Amino acid sequence: MRKSFVAASLLATLLGVSAANAQGTVKIGLILPYSGQFADTATQIDNGIKLYMKQKGDTVAGKKIEIIRKDTGGVAPDVAKRLAQELIVRDNVDILAGFALTPNTLAASDISAEAKKFMVIMNAATSIITTKSNYSTRTSMTLPMVGETMGTWAYKSGIKKAYTMVSDFGPGHDAEGAFHRAFKAAGGEIIGSVRMPVANPDFSAFVQRAKDLNPESIFIFVPGGAQPAALGKAFAERGVDPNKIKIMGTGEVVDEQAIKSMGDAALGIITAWHYDYNLDNKLNKEFVAAHNAEHKRNPDFFSVGGYDGMHLIYESLKKTGGKADGDSLIAAAKGMKWESPRGPMSIDPETRDVIETIYIRKAQEATRELCAVIEAAIDGGQIAPEDVFDHDYKPIAGSNPPRFDTAFCDFADGFLRPLLDSFTDWRSNVVGCVISDVNGHLPTHISRRCQPPREDPVWNDEFCRNRRILLKDNVRDAVASERSAMLGTYRLQLGDRYVPVKNVFVPLWIKGRRWGNFELAYRDQ
Repeated sequence: MRKSFVAASLLATLLGVSAANAQGTVKIGLILPYSGQFADTATQIDNGIKLYMKQKGDTVAGKKIEIIRKDTGGVAPDVAKRLAQELIVRDNVDILAGFALTPNTLAASDISAEAKKFMVIMNAATSIITTKSNYSTRTSMTLPMVGETMGTWAYKSGIKKAYTMVSDFGPGHDAEGAFHRAFKAAGGEIIGSVRMPVANPDFSAFVQRAKDLNPESIFIFVPGGAQPAALGKAFAERGVDPNKIKIMGTGEVVDEQAIKSMGDAALGIITAWHYDYNLDNKLNKEFVAAHNAEHKRNPDFFSVGGYDGMHLIYESLKKTGGKADGDSLIAAAKGMKWESPRGPMSIDPETRDVIETIYIRKAQEATRELCAVIEAAIDGGQIAPEDVFDHDYKPIAGSNPPRFDTAFCDFADGFLRPLLDSFTDWRSNVVGCVISDVNGHLPTHISRRCQPPREDPVWNDEFCRNRRILLKDNVRDAVASERSAMLGTYRLQLGDRYVPVKNVFVPLWIKGRRWGNFELAYRDQ
């Protein structure tokens, strides 16, 4: 009975403290591992935060921003939970932020949910995190997207067998499962796997065990900080040659600081990741220059997570007019879109998770490939420019739903559809991809959606979508946009059912003229 009373009292305290906050101040409780093996992780996240606040000022929507920093010392979920409670009850913070490590984040999420406090996760990458509090959102990424990308790429690059080594906690499990799933789905074989302790591991024995198997390839995941360099050193000391055994991993493995420590041991390691300071876009170049001027080092994925996290907090406060209660802030954050140093960013309004930039890069690569094929055909006389831009839509007799032919359709079926099919095979959760002109006409589609029509219009709507004109609001917005990519979440109608999908639109330019868009649709696993 007493236990129930104490819990109820704590909850009442948590829910009531915001009223005591100074009206002109928004307090942010920053929970990070400022000491221990993950100290540099915290430093870089905080560097991103400090840089954003220096650029934008410490006042937003008429409110002064105050940061209160707390150190977990490493992987310490009980400490993280206690610190979150103290920040809310004693320090009267309005927002919880930071969160480099999954166990700590999951523990603090309970407090966010109980106290109804807006929570911005700037690094922790286990996929389930945002399901633990309806007031949490994320500005980093999720590991399944990276693991699956690497798994599919590995097999398509000729690797048939793989051994996996991951840290034994949520992110490692996510990375391992995603790599296994995609690699085996593509046709590869997993010959073995090991999970290594996340706290103070000695990698030597694990690396020796992998080497003794003489695998064709090894996929690795360890958390950023001190561990990537230690693992790389173990590979070098045990004589594992990346030129003979292909070593693949997530981006932490070859982060700039890790490479400096690893030296030649880093050469030949292949990774997939969502940010690199060498990204060639104007905003990133400015970000890198400013980060170097302020902190005397290049930014990394930790830095950009902190930088984008503060952007999300500032913009959400602007939308609420300075209201800092959890319900107002999470409502403002849902669907938020902005340009980040890593490219276009968006928060999914349903999951409150980041829409992954890895899909944007894939869509942009696909668009460049399609453009190259079309322009080469124009240069080679295989199709005339006026046929590529033919908008004389000729109704196809008897089609239901209505379909339309143009002079571009046969070329698109023959030359572009195989490319669309290959892009769809990239990952198992890609629903499809298509090109649509400025009027929403689809000259071709993936093969699965280009079946011969039947008498059933519902079946046709799902499996015979080529030659259709589908000019819905999201397509109109994408055509009107001049951004390098546009993101969205919507319900895709396929026959008599609706499929919730995330969509990336990339403008398609042919010979300097806007033709329309390339679209990539995918679903969360």
